[in-house]
Amino acid sequence: MLIRSSMRILSVLLFLTSVGTATADALDTSLLDAQVRNVVKGNVGVGVQVIETGEQWFFKGDERFPMQSTYKAPIAVAVLHQVDEGALTLDRPIAIHRADLSVLWSPINQKFAGEAMTFSVEDLLRRMVGESDNTAADVLQRTLGGSEKVQQILAGLGIRNVRVDRLEREIQLEMRGIAAKDFQADWIKAEAFERAVEQLPEPSRRQALQQYYEDPRDTATPKGMCDFLVKLRTNRLLSEKSTDLLLQMMTETSTGQKRLKAGLPAGWSVAHKTGTSGDLLGVRPAINDVGILTTPQGEHIAIAVFISNSPASLEDIERATAQIAAATVKAFAEQKKTSS
Repeated sequence: MLIRSSMRILSVLLFLTSVGTATADALDTSLLDAQVRNVVKGNVGVGVQVIETGEQWFFKGDERFPMQSTYKAPIAVAVLHQVDEGALTLDRPIAIHRADLSVLWSPINQKFAGEAMTFSVEDLLRRMVGESDNTAADVLQRTLGGSEKVQQILAGLGIRNVRVDRLEREIQLEMRGIAAKDFQADWIKAEAFERAVEQLPEPSRRQALQQYYEDPRDTATPKGMCDFLVKLRTNRLLSEKSTDLLLQMMTETSTGQKRLKAGLPAGWSVAHKTGTSGDLLGVRPAINDVGILTTPQGEHIAIAVFISNSPASLEDIERATAQIAAATVKAFAEQKKTSS
């Protein structure tokens, strides 16, 4: 059954991308893998796991991909674990000072006034997960004791091959060729940060980007991310109350409307977290979406789509992600027909 389901997923992906007409059973694995890669230009990794049955399929399942902001879901688990343990409370006030602000996407930065503002832990969680706010992510990591402490919590929960190693501010600077220690306060304005990056020599920027692809920090494998999502949905990471809160935030997120969510038919829903890099030197280092699909009957499918180092437009990458979600839905429906 597992092999047949895997072949059906690949077959639907083949149909959606119009790169052949033969049935999945008639094609060898290497050809199928090549066709999946052709969903969009770039390095593609996909994981799919039906939570209730354990059936799964992976493409480049053991390869590491840069997470970008998908790593905010594991950070949220680390925060809520501390809430469950009594080390934090959701209503605890956290003071954010101007020196704490991160770079690039952050609605907090856009509204920041004066030298300090105060937010509750829950408010920061909602901003980090629902809006993908970089400042919220960095402040919550610091509140826990830093990225190393976050990773310790995740490892203690049995999460493997999903790494949280740096603050957003560190990741975004280093992947562009700037040492984190060289951060300048005016870079909290995206325009100022982008100007500073453009002034760097192109060879050093290309070298930094290549190092980013090779760096194991802040990466996940499709298998690792699916395992994380399965454990989250089955209450093996957090209390039921904390699990429900996080899944609600992931369902209500405003990001990624044209990715996994766009590939779902009426009656399906997705609790998900996106990850998005800008266009660097003509490529997009990481455009991701990971989450848990819920069928109208209440069944669940963990799915992780990582697309790295792609020269395609954001629109094409998002369309490919939606196609993979649609393929997963069709593969699941076919499996259900066969097993009934």
